[in-house]
Amino acid sequence: ADDIARRSGRPTELWDERMTTARVRQAIHEMGGTTRGRAADVDALAAALLLQHYLDARRGSAV
Repeated sequence: ADDIARRSGRPTELWDERMTTARVRQAIHEMGGTTRGRAADVDALAAALLLQHYLDARRGSAV
C-alpha cells in the first residue's frame, strides 16, 4: 500500500477483506444456489461486498 501511495501520489487505505468470500458463499447457498464452477462470480460479488462495506463505513453507516 505504501508503494502504491508513493507511486500514485494518492492516499491509500488498507481494508480487512476477511470473511467476504465466505459471506457471499453462505448467501448464495441460503438462496438455494451453488458456487460450484462460479469462482469468478463469487469473487466479483465478494469485491462488491467489500467495496460496499468500505463506503458504508466512510459514511458512518457500517453495519
